[in-house]
Amino acid sequence: MRRLNVMLVATIVVLSAGLAAAQPLPPPGEGGRMGPPPPPPPLERVLVEHAEELGLSAEQVAEIQALAEAARVELGALHRAVGEAFREGTAAEFLAADEALHDRMLALRAAVLEVLTEAQWRALQQLLPPPPRQ
Repeated sequence: MRRLNVMLVATIVVLSAGLAAAQPLPPPGEGGRMGPPPPPPPLERVLVEHAEELGLSAEQVAEIQALAEAARVELGALHRAVGEAFREGTAAEFLAADEALHDRMLALRAAVLEVLTEAQWRALQQLLPPPPRQ
């Protein structure tokens, strides 16, 4: 009788594990086991990738690329500073580093958007989904 109970329990465990493994995973980027969705690509990359669709001139593309390249090193240093402040600093130091990073990213976005004409801005609005609600 004891052997029958052990076999019954083992069968139930194996079937339960099989059913659990058969459950579908959520699609990538929808949260759950796979984590949060990835962040959107940087605005300057979107503009360059869709330059023709947005009607950007070669000069506008070059200016956007130059702005992004000029900010790249500084943004990298600011990202590292945020990480270091989070691991080793105070809450105030972390918040200050995070604010500096955010301010620089906003400045880059503003500079990049100033390159666009009004018509290009309208085309970009049609191309991109609206920002997520927070």
